[in-house]
Amino acid sequence: MGQGQRLPPASGRRTFACWREDRALSGVSAMPKPVRPLLLLGVCLWAACGSLRESAVEARLPPLHLRQLLSVQTGEGDRALLFRLSRPGAGLRHGLSRDGNRIEIEVFGAGGEDFPEREVEQSDPQIRSVRVAKKGQTLRLTVELRSQLVAGYEVQEMADWILIRFPSGNSRG
Repeated sequence: MGQGQRLPPASGRRTFACWREDRALSGVSAMPKPVRPLLLLGVCLWAACGSLRESAVEARLPPLHLRQLLSVQTGEGDRALLFRLSRPGAGLRHGLSRDGNRIEIEVFGAGGEDFPEREVEQSDPQIRSVRVAKKGQTLRLTVELRSQLVAGYEVQEMADWILIRFPSGNSRG
């Protein structure tokens, strides 16, 4: 018999052929029918308890919000945006829009209430707007630029600060 072929039933149970690492053929009995619903119930309860534990942990997370936004010029002539958060997040992800005019940063592990996107006051002449929103356990920071990025940008997470650095001569338009 080849690998994975079905063997004839033995004593009312389904038996399948399978190969072990040592290539010996062994029979694996399927579970009797009365046990299946109990196993399914156990798996469902285990999964539900796991999600309850996760939501309980998420509920205990302190709120994560934007405390301060600074626009600075570095000693090397680069521009930088500094976002100060109420506490460090659990990680982040960032990306640039296809047209090169928008940077989105998602900070994970944000506790507290959700809120819709709102604009943050800022004074950098090369930034059109900065917006912040919270949904679920994610805080989203969106930076709209007045012109397209040419040479890219750099994002660094430093405890409760997030830095976006724009190398000098980095915009077009």
